[in-house]
Amino acid sequence: MRHAQTIIGIWLVALFAFVAMPAAAQLTAAPAPRTLSSATAAKIAELESRAAKAPLGEQAAISEQALALIAADVGETSPDYVAKLVAHAYNLGWAGKSAEQLRALEKAIAISGKMYGPESYATADIERQYSNSLRSNGFVAESIVPFRRYVRAATEVIYECGRWRDTPAGRMAMGCARDDQHLGETLATYGALLHEQGRGDEGGAEFDAVLARFEPRWAGCETETWATRCNQAANDRRSMRTNYAALLLTVGQADRAVVISKDVFEELQTTIAGCTGDTCEGDKGYILESSGVLFFPFLYLGAKHMVTGYDHLLFLFGVIFFLYRLKDVAIYVTLFAIGHSATLLFGVLTGISANAYIIDAIIGLSVVYKALDNLGAFQRWFGVQPNTKIATLIFGLFHGFGLATKIIEFEFAQDGLIPNLIAFNIRVEIGQLLALGAILIVMGFWRRTSSFIRHAFAANTLLMTAGFVLVGFQLAGLAAS
Repeated sequence: MRHAQTIIGIWLVALFAFVAMPAAAQLTAAPAPRTLSSATAAKIAELESRAAKAPLGEQAAISEQALALIAADVGETSPDYVAKLVAHAYNLGWAGKSAEQLRALEKAIAISGKMYGPESYATADIERQYSNSLRSNGFVAESIVPFRRYVRAATEVIYECGRWRDTPAGRMAMGCARDDQHLGETLATYGALLHEQGRGDEGGAEFDAVLARFEPRWAGCETETWATRCNQAANDRRSMRTNYAALLLTVGQADRAVVISKDVFEELQTTIAGCTGDTCEGDKGYILESSGVLFFPFLYLGAKHMVTGYDHLLFLFGVIFFLYRLKDVAIYVTLFAIGHSATLLFGVLTGISANAYIIDAIIGLSVVYKALDNLGAFQRWFGVQPNTKIATLIFGLFHGFGLATKIIEFEFAQDGLIPNLIAFNIRVEIGQLLALGAILIVMGFWRRTSSFIRHAFAANTLLMTAGFVLVGFQLAGLAAS
């Protein structure tokens, strides 16, 4: 009897402890989801190997077999089943079975909601994919609600990234499921989606609220509350604001977008200009020392090259001076861009460089050459007319190599270098096309007047002079160095 009372007492204490235990602890105490048996895992691996070799339209049937195996082994309410169900939904989409695809994602959302909670990030991430599928199938208005739930869940998860937490193992910083850049891109997408439905103000208000919430977090870097490095926080802030500017441009607020973009670029310019030597600290130290894709710093460098690349623009001005057809302009500009891009990528990826002063002096000479060519000097002096297309390509190679030499000085990490360079080069080329477009507009009006022919000689003489000035500056710098 006494033994039975003892057992009942222990049971009551355990029951009281469980009832009093916080909900999160109860979830932790719950049995972990069953894992796939080795036999089932092997069968699924075999099916996935078959699916990889099968046409896209046949992969849904294979993933359906895998789902049946997982359900029989560990049940549908399991992480393995949900992950495979989401993959199966995409296979259904490739097979053209859009209605079944949406139903599969709806089922995945329901199961994830049971396992992790309907407002958890895991469930919201599936809702994001569900929203994307709705949009791709023409249900744009219906896609807004699930995407909004993802925006809210992602905001909460990303906001906590870097916060100090006291744990049984000691004080630790919260990890990051996603980063601020992802949140900025997500908010811009959400705003554009609302704008399509005539609700652009809602998207802007959502982004405004997130920026206002995150500002103290960025400012509180490297404190008792936040472990995030201040240079990382500054880069995150620039990334978020750049996406905000993109949204403003989408919704027709170009004036605000330009102001924000200008602030971001000036901040980056100050950051890079303020760093010297091998012991760079602060934001530039982060930019130069970090690995991975650094789109926004390279975006800035591309924009800076566009604005300050007067030597490139002078050369292109000379190239198009006597080109009247857009087809010819496109051919020559494309040849220059090919040369420019080829040696830029080759130089940086191989680490091959030359003295920057010598390369820039050659670039100055390219301006002189083009001015002389426009004046017909080679034909008069030597009785020979150089092939202008080949010359444009060759000087494009020198221009790109000169830029590569400057980029190599930054000593960027190899990880993520190729996408960074591609982003940089695309921005450079777009910038030069915009500048070129402005030159063509001005020249279009000028060519309609009689003064064009009268002043063509003087204009190319000034162009040649500018080229010699560029050469002189570079040779003086070479001598001084």
